[in-house]
Amino acid sequence: MRKKQKIETRENVVNSFKNVAVEWFEKNKSAMAERHAFYIISRLKANIFPFLGSIPIKSITSKELLAVIRKIEERGAPEVARRTLQVVGQVFRYAIATGRAEHDISRDLRGALQSANKKNYPYFSEKEFQEFLGRFAEFKGNAIQIRQSRQSAWRLSLQALASRRQEISPMYREKRRGSPYPES
Repeated sequence: MRKKQKIETRENVVNSFKNVAVEWFEKNKSAMAERHAFYIISRLKANIFPFLGSIPIKSITSKELLAVIRKIEERGAPEVARRTLQVVGQVFRYAIATGRAEHDISRDLRGALQSANKKNYPYFSEKEFQEFLGRFAEFKGNAIQIRQSRQSAWRLSLQALASRRQEISPMYREKRRGSPYPES
């Protein structure tokens, strides 16, 4: 009886969400870009492991997972919440394939997350576009100068948008609200 409990305890530790997720990550990170791999493991460490990491993966309920994902949303980061849920789903599918879980509970949460407020990018007015075409036709530089002028134009455009407190994209909004992830 006692030996059986020890075996179950050892299995629960080995099959904890954190251990399964790290195993999945190690097997798949070579196929990922370095930055993408960094974001994935960072999301798991910051958002999932503190709450679900020590729980055996087969014991996690959709209600528990939803509570954790909602904490991310409440922080004002719906896009991070959506992407984190995708990663959790990949971990659960890996656990199913390796016989450590029977069901992908992330699929039960489809439609439960708030959608990110999407805004279109700003555009040139007809007058601004005519001015741009005129400047472009007069330009007598090389490709490097074009790239540099385009970058400085974007910087100026971004500064103008920020000063008008317009948000460029959901990711920009999340960075402004203090996302725990690095800027570049």
